[in-house]
Amino acid sequence: MYTHLLIRIGEIFLKGNNKHLFENKLVNNLKKITGKPVKKLRNRYILEYFDNHHIIKNVFGLTSYSPALKVEKDIEKIKEVALKLVKKGTFKVETKRSDKSFPIKSLEINRIVGKHIEDNSNAEFRMKNPQHILSIEINQDLAYLFTERISCFGGLPTGVEGRVLLLIEDSASLLAGLLFMKRGSSIYPVSFSK
Repeated sequence: MYTHLLIRIGEIFLKGNNKHLFENKLVNNLKKITGKPVKKLRNRYILEYFDNHHIIKNVFGLTSYSPALKVEKDIEKIKEVALKLVKKGTFKVETKRSDKSFPIKSLEINRIVGKHIEDNSNAEFRMKNPQHILSIEINQDLAYLFTERISCFGGLPTGVEGRVLLLIEDSASLLAGLLFMKRGSSIYPVSFSK
């Protein structure tokens, strides 16, 4: 049912003039693990949806991602797709409108879409502790709708901070290696026993 993966980055946006180096490494790491092209949109990355999408949780530098449905920037089409994502239970709508030229403001989109879902399904709006949070992101190209955020490890993209030889002796050394990778180092494991 989903068409794309909407990917969020962590610390990379703080990197100033070196930001493009970190972004390029992250894109290369994503391409290596998925084999798919990556599109960049203002602090977001977009991948085409694939079934085994949980493998991208292993890419350091990502804070979270969401399986999403892509739709044209038209309020009627957004309402139609929103109804497919929320059919029962309690819900609320949260809109992020990074394309400020879109004529309807975020709070108004929340109201319009929420009313449409309530009028055409068994779902009921609830502001606090809803069962479903329908998120709508309106970017420069299209709109993306999703109901799930899958957490990732965060950190920096592996390969931006240099190389480290890691002596593998026990589970603590494996954990140390993972923490080095999370801080951007490439790991070369070495062991003197099986």
